Amino acid sequence: MGGRSRSSQSTTNHQTTNNYVNDGDFAGASNVSVDESDRSVSDSFNQDFELNNEENYDYSTEQDIDDSFNTDNSQHLELREAFNTSTSNRTEQNFDNSVETDISDAYNTDNSIEVSDGNFAHGDIVLSDSGAIDAAQAIAIAALDNAGASQRANAELQRQLANTTADVSVTAIEELRQNARDAFALSATSIGEVTDFSGDAISQFGDTTENLVDSLQSSVTTVAEQLNETTRLNFESQRGFVTDITDQLSDTTRLTLAGQQNLIANVTEQLTDTTRLNLEGQQELLAGVTTQLSNNSQLTLLGQQELFDSVTKQLTQTAQRNQASNNGLVAGLGEQSAENTRVIAELARSTNLAGQDIVAESSQRMTLYMAAAFGVGIVAIAFVMGRN
Repeated sequence: MGGRSRSSQSTTNHQTTNNYVNDGDFAGASNVSVDESDRSVSDSFNQDFELNNEENYDYSTEQDIDDSFNTDNSQHLELREAFNTSTSNRTEQNFDNSVETDISDAYNTDNSIEVSDGNFAHGDIVLSDSGAIDAAQAIAIAALDNAGASQRANAELQRQLANTTADVSVTAIEELRQNARDAFALSATSIGEVTDFSGDAISQFGDTTENLVDSLQSSVTTVAEQLNETTRLNFESQRGFVTDITDQLSDTTRLTLAGQQNLIANVTEQLTDTTRLNLEGQQELLAGVTTQLSNNSQLTLLGQQELFDSVTKQLTQTAQRNQASNNGLVAGLGEQSAENTRVIAELARSTNLAGQDIVAESSQRMTLYMAAAFGVGIVAIAFVMGRN
């Protein structure tokens, strides 16, 4: 007895790949919700800084000194310093980061499946983000460019403020140097006047002494000549009388010389005292003028320092306010960029979910087709076997 066994197996695999280029329409898809809202972001950043620093200083000093020696050393010193600093900084920045998304989907694509040879349709579904990623990249680049422009504007403003501060400092230092030169010139003039006055006093004393000696010599010469003449006329007849008169005249001459010497001593002492008083008065006057000039210089230096400190403080505060405003702008742009990124991600997620729904629906249809074909195959096999 023998047996025969026959086994036959046939496998047919047919695959068709259809690539559809998505031109903005979802092929054969339905019930797909796409967010078509217009998302516009408009950022307007306006800065208007006006800095007006105006300070007026008036240092006026008037001196009038009158001494008892009829010396007019009156001085009129007027120092007027006016610093008008006007700085106007106006920064205007307009940012328009508008994002407009317009997605129009028309479902007019026919993806019908025709079953003619027992093969099932297969296909690839390509989904596009409709430019959402490119839009997000453009928004981020624009935000970085705007932040860089703001930083450059802030740096330029601080550079101008530094130049203004340097100019004010140079002007103040030059004014102080000029005031010091004027003070030294005035001191030199006062010392010259004191020296001239002392020289005149000494010259006057010498002239007075010389005139007095000449007068005394002339008087003595005249008296001697008269005495000689009288002695000669009365020598023979009045010897004794002449002798007495000569003795008396000698005493008178001695007394006269003593009186003249006392007079010269008194005049010399008075002139010395007068010269000493004049010198003391001139020294006091010079000391007073020097003290006043020193006080005026100190007041001027204090005023200049206060002005410089005030201008520096105001410029620093302005720079800090500008920096704070720029930081606020950058933070606002960062927050807006994050919000735009979130919206774009949400849009992409919605698009991805819609594509997943399309794939799931196609898979479900394919499963139904395979089940129906399998059922038809079983019925056909049963029918054939029943006939045999």
